[in-house]
Amino acid sequence: MRNRLCGIFLISAIFFGMVIPARAQTSPSASLSRVDIENFPLIEAFLVVKDEAGRFLNVLDPNNLTILENGKAIPAHHLEKITPGVQFVAAINPGPTFALRNSQGVTRAGIIQQILQNWASSRQGSNLDDLSLVVTNRPETTHVKDPIQWLKDLALDELNLRQAEPSLDTLVRAVDIAADSPPRPGMGQAVLFITPPLENQTEVATQSLVARAQEQGVSIFIGIVPSPGAFYPNSEKQFQQIAQATGGQVFVITDDQPNLDLETLLSPFRSVYRLTYESQIRASGSHQL
Repeated sequence: MRNRLCGIFLISAIFFGMVIPARAQTSPSASLSRVDIENFPLIEAFLVVKDEAGRFLNVLDPNNLTILENGKAIPAHHLEKITPGVQFVAAINPGPTFALRNSQGVTRAGIIQQILQNWASSRQGSNLDDLSLVVTNRPETTHVKDPIQWLKDLALDELNLRQAEPSLDTLVRAVDIAADSPPRPGMGQAVLFITPPLENQTEVATQSLVARAQEQGVSIFIGIVPSPGAFYPNSEKQFQQIAQATGGQVFVITDDQPNLDLETLLSPFRSVYRLTYESQIRASGSHQL
């Protein structure tokens, strides 16, 4: 009997360890992750439910929740909303377009830095989130709680922006950091990648990146810093594919309208529902949740 139960646990752990990726923010979505079977047959999991605009659904009636295990409906034993925070990585990938100036003489790098600093100032005093910063060819800042400490070495205007060589590797590294074990269970995981268009990236590299992000439950948001009047169809297509496949969005950062509200972006990732139900699995083999 003991070996039989171990078989159930092993196979269930393989299945339940998978993350259901969030869909693009055009319809309501639900994602289930980090399922814990340690107290089998009681199973615990984290559930995120978002509305059409990608906002976290703050009021979820347990009576409207149906758990399907091998196609059989099972009621939730317990459901509660918790707010563990978000594990967030800002990945800055400078290039020549970052050096362009607006009518006030401010570079786009300066605009980007101001966006991040304004948000950090608004969160000063909070240690809820886990924050990391990756800038291409610069030292990393990883897993800090203090928003001000998070940006102390940013200084984008000190870079040789016109000679900077952007790379998709910066985003790959950011996804790896966002996938690190979080300080609190249930934390959301998000990356903001700010970059010029990248026309030389292969489809294989993009697919590999998406697979890694989906596997780890990391949502990718991309802020594009383009050249005025230039078109980058291949880069735009790839960025849209990355964002949509991981539950993120694409923004365009221009001279005077950055079009990026960082708090609105991150707020849906801070909360999660913790649910418990009693499994009806009584035999080893493959099972669906």
